[in-house]
Amino acid sequence: MNVGLRLSWQYAHAVVPQPKRSITGTPCADVGFVEAHVNAASQEILFAVVSDGAAVSVIMPN
Repeated sequence: MNVGLRLSWQYAHAVVPQPKRSITGTPCADVGFVEAHVNAASQEILFAVVSDGAAVSVIMPN
């Protein structure tokens, strides 16, 4: 994190699970990450990564 630097980027970040997850007890597998940095050339860079965990499944042996 760039503490003390004033960047022009403004962003909001949230991961919100579906309401049915609280009923089924299924954990939320969605992930998000946002962070602003200044590179060696003094250029501002915004990193934003998201992953939808909808295709994630776990099969437990009996």
